[in-house]
Amino acid sequence: LSYEGSSNSLSGANASGMIAPRYRLSDATSLMVIYDGTYSKTRDFYSDEVGPRERTEYQRHTVTPMFSIGFGDSDRYRISPSFFYTRTYNKDVEGGGWDDGLYNYRDTGGSLDFTMGQLGFGGEENGSLRFGIQYYERDYPNYTSLLDLATGLGLEEDERDYHGVLGRVRYNCVDSSGFSWG
Repeated sequence: LSYEGSSNSLSGANASGMIAPRYRLSDATSLMVIYDGTYSKTRDFYSDEVGPRERTEYQRHTVTPMFSIGFGDSDRYRISPSFFYTRTYNKDVEGGGWDDGLYNYRDTGGSLDFTMGQLGFGGEENGSLRFGIQYYERDYPNYTSLLDLATGLGLEEDERDYHGVLGRVRYNCVDSSGFSWG
């Protein structure tokens, strides 16, 4: 993809991809390493304490090693622990390169998911219920608060950094005609 034009142009591009090679250790266990990436080039406006800001390019890269263990009749149940690392990059109009984005962040964390299969409605057994919990730590390496800029005292050095917990629940079903819903 190529792009030519001034900062006033509204043209851009979006690309995303995922690669998930899997290594089967046995009939019931497997190991996967998942890469998920996104790139976009658009005029995107957002607001912070300073006021409106403009971002022109954005990247997100996540690597997730995941171990999956099946058990029960026909591996009806599955437990999947995983770890992940995410890096984002923003090119702000005011800023310079990829590493200079004020809202670039890093996520490090892990999750534990439990899946129960063979749960379809109306006699169908092609449904699955998945629920899990995820814990992560988010770090903004370039963010500096206005108070720190004004005083230089380092009072709010890691103001945007935080620890997060996410709960997830998902149901998927495929009926005999091939129609799927979630």
